[in-house]
Amino acid sequence: MSRIKIRVNAGVFEVSLIRVIEETGSVEVLWDQNTKREFKWGSVVLGSTDAPIQQPSDTMATAMRKSIA
Repeated sequence: MSRIKIRVNAGVFEVSLIRVIEETGSVEVLWDQNTKREFKWGSVVLGSTDAPIQQPSDTMATAMRKSIA
């Protein structure tokens, strides 16, 4: 699996790319050990960024779910 960077409200995270979903214009990634998430192409960081790169965690995934709900 390839590693890509995803920008979300909580920062920039390095995740594992599972697949590109052309029909919906999104990517499916492995967010942490057991969680798959889908993000629109606009969330993918292409090239370098000045933002610190974080690793997703269960705690962060829970916080993101609460902010989306």
